[in-house]
Amino acid sequence: MLSNIFRHFFVGLGAMLYLFACPVLLYQYLGLMNHWPYIFISVIYDASGAWWLDVDKSSPVLWCALLFTVLAAVIYAISKRNDYVGYREAEVQSQSGF
Repeated sequence: MLSNIFRHFFVGLGAMLYLFACPVLLYQYLGLMNHWPYIFISVIYDASGAWWLDVDKSSPVLWCALLFTVLAAVIYAISKRNDYVGYREAEVQSQSGF
């Protein structure tokens, strides 16, 4: 059962990271342009004038977003712990020509 929980945890973690990254990064981009609070991405310039994005790894917002994502994946894994069925065959089959 533990390996089944790990399997569902990693599948859920990948899905949650994929789903939650878009709104978080969109907020970071819009906040960077409009000087909003809770931004963990900043623009830095090197000696030649090229710009780079810098991530503040000590930002509580970044860690809260990651913690929320991991917690959602744990809840998903616990709810699916008894689901041992592999990939399911689709119930609805498309007709030929599509």
